Amino acid sequence: MGADLSISYIHKLYYRHTYLFKDITLLIILDIFTGPDHGNCTDGGICDCTDDWSGEYCHIACYNGTNVDGSCVCHQPCITGISCHLECTAHGKCDDNGECACDFYGTYTGDRCDEPSCPGWPVACQGHGTCNSVTGECECDLYWTGSACEKADCPGTPDCNGVNATCGVPPEGGNPRCLDCQYPYTGDSCEYKCVHGTSVRAFDGVWTCSCDFCYSGVECDSLCSGQGTCQNNTCDCGFNGYRGDWCQIRGCPGYNIDCSGNGDCNSATGQCVCNEGFKGVGCHIPSCPQDCNSVGSCILDDDNVPTCSCHSNYFGYACQYDCEHGTVVNGTCECDNCYNDYTCSLQCSGTGNCTNGACDCGFNGGRGDYCEQPGCPGYGTDCSGNGECNVGTGNCICYEGWKGDGCEQSDCPDNCNFRGYCNVSLARPRCTSCETGWMGESCNEVCNGNQVPMDSGNCVCGSKCASGDSCEVVCSGSGTCNNETCVCNSGYWGDLCEDHLCLGIGELCTGHGDCNTVTRECFCNPGWYGEDCSVPDCPGDPDCNDRGNCSADTTYPTCKCNDDWTGYSCELPCVYGTPQADFTCVCEPCYAGTGCDSLCGGHGACNDGNCTCDTAWWGKILL
Repeated sequence: MGADLSISYIHKLYYRHTYLFKDITLLIILDIFTGPDHGNCTDGGICDCTDDWSGEYCHIACYNGTNVDGSCVCHQPCITGISCHLECTAHGKCDDNGECACDFYGTYTGDRCDEPSCPGWPVACQGHGTCNSVTGECECDLYWTGSACEKADCPGTPDCNGVNATCGVPPEGGNPRCLDCQYPYTGDSCEYKCVHGTSVRAFDGVWTCSCDFCYSGVECDSLCSGQGTCQNNTCDCGFNGYRGDWCQIRGCPGYNIDCSGNGDCNSATGQCVCNEGFKGVGCHIPSCPQDCNSVGSCILDDDNVPTCSCHSNYFGYACQYDCEHGTVVNGTCECDNCYNDYTCSLQCSGTGNCTNGACDCGFNGGRGDYCEQPGCPGYGTDCSGNGECNVGTGNCICYEGWKGDGCEQSDCPDNCNFRGYCNVSLARPRCTSCETGWMGESCNEVCNGNQVPMDSGNCVCGSKCASGDSCEVVCSGSGTCNNETCVCNSGYWGDLCEDHLCLGIGELCTGHGDCNTVTRECFCNPGWYGEDCSVPDCPGDPDCNDRGNCSADTTYPTCKCNDDWTGYSCELPCVYGTPQADFTCVCEPCYAGTGCDSLCGGHGACNDGNCTCDTAWWGKILL
């Protein structure tokens, strides 16, 4: 159209693009009048614009982009506008990567800052509030303020209750709170005190003050409750009657604990009722019985109990006993040889003699190291140690193998039947070393083998076929012994024919079926039958259709067919041919048919292996 553009067309074009081009509208109008350098008009009457111009008439300048098919394509994502003349839609700035960083306090967001939003970048309201997209204003969460919810707002009025502190987000994250409150204050709003201790904040936000040694109270400001002193990080509450880790409990006088641990405290009166052996307002003075009879001193033992420390050879809780023939050890009188009563004053209980420092009580009774016990006859001990003593009657009941008033004489059963040795060196006399072929208590049990080890009662059979306690059973009674090997009767198995199971040849069910060990019956595999599954069963009725033999040489019985027959059950003829493994029949010359039984099709004769056909018949082999 060029310079022939009418004024009215220019006016229309101006008004149509005013809302797009804003302050560059006049420039575009001028460009329309200088259009020839914006592109070329093709033969088809279509403008082919240069890279710097776009539009149907090449009338739109392309400042920060390139003309592509009539549209201005901006060089960077953050450049916007129909002429690529705006930066982030005039609501932000381009960053080094060519992407928009929208104005922090503006109300736009998006890749081109062209979507209505609220202040805050890169997240509206900085993620600390809710954006009202209608008003473009943030509704801040608790603990945040500012037009973009960018400012921490700590608890307390004023913040941190006016205590010098830092208002911010804690290192572990979460809501803003007061940090580093000025001593001695602590808490989310510096609302607490922690004077002598360490502030601790729990997961649920509750603050506590962990007190230093000897301090107590919510604010850890009380030293030993004002009733003691701190010694080696522990409260020393003194003697006057205050107790507890911090001397916080009113008690009774005493050292370390109420009544010195030697009485009961009346908490209502604050007075002690002392245990026996103690006296004083704090039950701190020991008091021994009978004043130790003037032959000892009253002291406290390791358990803090008043105890008499007796002089030499005196003992008892009040030093009331004299150790006449002995030595006092740990509060008891340990007697000299042959003395045994409490004060070591009686020798051998008055019934025996002291010989070489030991009591000899004799044979006829009186036992114990000091002959102090009534007993029965015997050497050294009642019944010589070979029987039970009836202390009521003074008589012995001898163990088996012993006899005599004091059970001092040996007595083996049946005198070992003269087949062994009566051994008295054991706890009880018994027969040992029985002759070969015998064993038992009195060498009275037969052993058809050898007793191993000797005197054990264990008979080891001499034959591999024998069993039983005395090796008297051969092959469990269910077979015969042949060269030290059991030959079992039918239905019996095992090295000793000890298992009664199913029939079979060489193995259960002859290896051709499963044995029911309860009923002792065979369940034969396919192809086998009989009580012991030993009989092969080939296909055909009768087996192999009576045209062959049923062979058991393979896992499953198969038919070995006679000449002229083939097939699983010898059901297929093969008259003039050779049977194959796949049960087909390869015919001899001149013969054909599935059974090779047709000579020249019945219409000729065979000469030298070739068919000579009858008149009017043709073919190599006539069918």
